Amino acid sequence: MYLFINKNNIQKYNGEVLKRFVGKKLVKTVANPTDEELREFGYMKLIESKEPEYDNERQFLECEYDVVDGVIQTQYTVCDLPGLDAAEG
Repeated sequence: MYLFINKNNIQKYNGEVLKRFVGKKLVKTVANPTDEELREFGYMKLIESKEPEYDNERQFLECEYDVVDGVIQTQYTVCDLPGLDAAEG
């Protein structure tokens, strides 16, 4: 299970004790959470899409994350390496 931070960053659940605060008051702790408890804390399943083929000498992959229907999905974009056309010309 993963926590969606932003389109460029997700964080895998690493086994820590989960803590929920209201203001400065600790209202809930969970050790060894179930999948349901992880979902309560905002964690989601990760669906990894297949990386597209690309020429690693001329291109690179950008990976972004998006939340779709309650799961995190990877989205890959093939990008050209900058400056190749000028160097070849």
